[in-house]
Amino acid sequence: PAADWPTTESVGNFVRARLFPKEPIARNTESAFFKAAQAHKLGMPLMHEADMGAWRIQACALGAVVARIGDWGNVRVYPAP
Repeated sequence: PAADWPTTESVGNFVRARLFPKEPIARNTESAFFKAAQAHKLGMPLMHEADMGAWRIQACALGAVVARIGDWGNVRVYPAP
């Protein structure tokens, strides 16, 4: 159910605090996040994958990808505001 997923606002706040890290962002072309970002044309990642409670999040140029940790077959896309 939608109520289980983080809100757009909480994802946005989480992402803004972690954008543009100093270290290079790893690129795994086989990962569920990479494939979802490519399928939705979100552009390049702007942050490392990071955990927000039970959720893993990665922001890209045009949105963010989110999944419950361990449930990589169920990735949701949050468009950039």
